[in-house]
Amino acid sequence: FNHRFSEPYRRALEFVRAGSVGTPAYLAIHFAGDLYGVLNDPYCMLIETQGHSFDLFRLFGGEVDEVFAYLSDPRGAGVFTSAAVALRFHSGAVGTLLGSWDSSYDHPGAITFEVAGTQGRVVVDAVVGSVRLFRHDDTAYREWRPGLFRTDRRDFWRTIDLHLDAFINSVIAGEEPPVTGRDGLRALELTYAAIRSFEERRPVEP
Repeated sequence: FNHRFSEPYRRALEFVRAGSVGTPAYLAIHFAGDLYGVLNDPYCMLIETQGHSFDLFRLFGGEVDEVFAYLSDPRGAGVFTSAAVALRFHSGAVGTLLGSWDSSYDHPGAITFEVAGTQGRVVVDAVVGSVRLFRHDDTAYREWRPGLFRTDRRDFWRTIDLHLDAFINSVIAGEEPPVTGRDGLRALELTYAAIRSFEERRPVEP
């Protein structure tokens, strides 16, 4: 779950935890990119890619109590390459995920993340691109984006290095890692709840 280690996501989480958006009302993720070369399971798009999305939902919104999913196979290949998933959080907030391999990561807005609350909203663009904080009581907004010469902060692959560094340091210190096996399991449980929801055409509690 290297997305957690991008600078925009870290700053967005600080905004949310500081109460800058108030009480979260909804979370939305748009995660749509290129078609993968290996399509070896009908649900591989959800399983391989959208675990990141489900992890971010939990990180920012807390536990998810219910999911309802629609999946699409536009090529008739027996593989569902687009999905729309609705979520209900334990807190009472709601969420939406639009995940797909039927677009392109080269398009603007291919990956966006938003948390909106009673006092404002925070938006992350392109994982490492930028984070913006909008307040309902102010027409101006705050924005952070990597500086011109800070290529380390604009490098998506660097987030994997940061994740590994954090894991290794926690092991050396004898501390719990920042992303645990429980986090991985819970993301998979949400993924398979979405699959079961689609197959059974009903909301599912993960």
